Amino acid sequence: DNLTTVYIDCQQPGVYQRRWFELLRFIIKDVATKMGSELNPIESRYTEQEASNSFEADLRAIASDRGVERIIIALDEIEHITFNSSPAAHWSNDFLPFWQTMRAVHQETAGLLTFLIAGVCPAATEAALVSGFDNPVFQSVTPEFLPPLDRGGCIAMLKQLGRRMGLT
Repeated sequence: DNLTTVYIDCQQPGVYQRRWFELLRFIIKDVATKMGSELNPIESRYTEQEASNSFEADLRAIASDRGVERIIIALDEIEHITFNSSPAAHWSNDFLPFWQTMRAVHQETAGLLTFLIAGVCPAATEAALVSGFDNPVFQSVTPEFLPPLDRGGCIAMLKQLGRRMGLT
């Protein structure tokens, strides 16, 4: 198979509490594990100054070693690593370098890295500027909004999920 998808749930404190460069290392470790690669990203290479280059180099090494042409990083609950909505205040500053890296690596690797983002707050994709700088995610993704549930879908959701929460 020439495609691998790695799912990251951004609402986990172990994800959003990490700084942007630590999250890149966390993602690479997940990619390596999922793909059966023995690559172990060295923590000292994932500093604020080196993380972007290390991330790209490690991604290329894993893909080459495993014969993969595309790696999709699926980031769910994206608002947890987005400016003005994350429970961790550092994402107001970390949003830009994280997404600058993701976008640059996507471009530099000719699509080897592809990312999919999902969440309930579209601010990450709709704000043209973040702290006065160009938002690297703005107009680089095509948002797709799920339509509201119809009556039957709403009833099914309430029955399946609501029952577990004690809803009657």
